[in-house]
Amino acid sequence: MSDARPDPAALLARVRREQSRAERGRLKIFFGMAPGVGKTYAMLASAHRLAAEGVDVVVAIVETHGRTETEQLLLGMDLLPRREVEYRGTTLSELDLDAAIARKPEVLLVDELAHTNAPGGRFEKRWQDVEEILRAGINVYTTLNVQHLESLNDVVAQITGVKVRETVPDSVVDEADEIELVDLPPDVLLERLKAGKVYVPESARVAVDSFFRKGNLTALRELALRRTASWVDTQMRLEKEGQGARTVWLTTDRVLVCVSPSPSAADLVRAAKRIAAGVRSELIAVVQYARSRNVSKIVLGKTAQSRFRQLVAGSFMDELIRQSGEIEVHVLRGDSGAGVTTAGDAAAPLPRRVRSSPIKYAVAFAAVLLTSGLCSFALQDVDLANIAMLYLATVVLAAVWLSRGPAVLAAVFGVAAFDFFSFRRGSRLPWRMSNTW
Repeated sequence: MSDARPDPAALLARVRREQSRAERGRLKIFFGMAPGVGKTYAMLASAHRLAAEGVDVVVAIVETHGRTETEQLLLGMDLLPRREVEYRGTTLSELDLDAAIARKPEVLLVDELAHTNAPGGRFEKRWQDVEEILRAGINVYTTLNVQHLESLNDVVAQITGVKVRETVPDSVVDEADEIELVDLPPDVLLERLKAGKVYVPESARVAVDSFFRKGNLTALRELALRRTASWVDTQMRLEKEGQGARTVWLTTDRVLVCVSPSPSAADLVRAAKRIAAGVRSELIAVVQYARSRNVSKIVLGKTAQSRFRQLVAGSFMDELIRQSGEIEVHVLRGDSGAGVTTAGDAAAPLPRRVRSSPIKYAVAFAAVLLTSGLCSFALQDVDLANIAMLYLATVVLAAVWLSRGPAVLAAVFGVAAFDFFSFRRGSRLPWRMSNTW
């Protein structure tokens, strides 16, 4: 586990990934929690900075929704003509995909990634247009709200009561080269809404009024922050693998649980899940990926292995703790999720002391009697030092097999028995000397 050499498979995967990305354009997403946080404005401001540096920037499509400050940022920008589409008696303006690829700028601005195209285009969704543009080697700047992510669509509907129809696959966001979070406190966004700075279609005003509540916006903000952090964490792990780093970078918590076909495995998984939920971390149940997945916590069940067997065959738990390094190891009792001990955590609760049964005490007393009988009848001519070692061995075996209490009993009675033998031999010494004379 201490080998710091890079993983050849990880290096090969990184090389292939970099080769495929070298042939594609780079995708930057301006990501936000809701409409009105300023994603389009931030995208245009960034484009102005690029243009000032001499970068060829073209606006393919930007929706200003009548916002004056956003329209002003379009002044002086190179605008690509849109494709006009007649649909049900209405003229719609759409992204001209062929013209964008033929123009081939260094950076192309494509607003509203989740937009659904009007019929007649090459693709149904705008994110598909963007994928085609990236394949042509053109860099793309785009905008996206968290409620349009496919994996979060149901969560957003549960929170806000509004079902968002236009979604983008998570893979599009996962493969983005850069994500810039555009964030606003919910109170500020609500003030912008009251001031008329957030575009709200009349046909959707009732739904939007229920959407823009402080509780909803707070939950959406957390989703956006967590999704951005998840993307950053993925980039960190890819960089870590590329560097061949085997140590854990404690940027976030991941809990790994060790399970087996044992009847207590289900309880162990539930206990590990509670730990993961407590620190809001990912739960992993595959042991060999602990370091490759940057695991920060491992949870395993305490076995019923005897002390003697641990001394002879070794203990997996002790070996895991010894080699865990910076990874925390949580040990749970096999019968329940209580009683957690942590390696490297001084605040972890100690395991409860288990009481020994009366039978164990009786066995310890019988062991002392057996040793005493052996010394009385079979080992009369053995030195007292050797007899003392026999009593000591009896106490050690009681500690290994019977636990602490019976071992203390064996020690007390063993000392008393040894003193008795010492006294008897001392009293018989003059008799032995007189016979020799």
